[in-house]
Amino acid sequence: IRIEIVSMQACSKVDLHIDYGGSLETHSRTHIPLQTNEGCVFTVGDESKHLKVGEIWEINNGGKEHGVINDSNVGRIHMIVDYKKDIVNKLI
Repeated sequence: IRIEIVSMQACSKVDLHIDYGGSLETHSRTHIPLQTNEGCVFTVGDESKHLKVGEIWEINNGGKEHGVINDSNVGRIHMIVDYKKDIVNKLI
């Protein structure tokens, strides 16, 4: 239903917060790292991970505290894809 390309500047962070909204309750969300580095860490709840280029992460963070730290001199770029899982399942 939606694709976004999001950029995060070097040496920056997105404070822990909670997203709300109907879309997160009815659709799945994936993060596809396009440019990143070991200094970028994504936190959802109690789990923190570096999401590597070439990986696809389903992160359904609706109602969960989450944030990102980019503790490096390189920007981070992710493609975020929201989709209806039942429609994708019919296609495959």
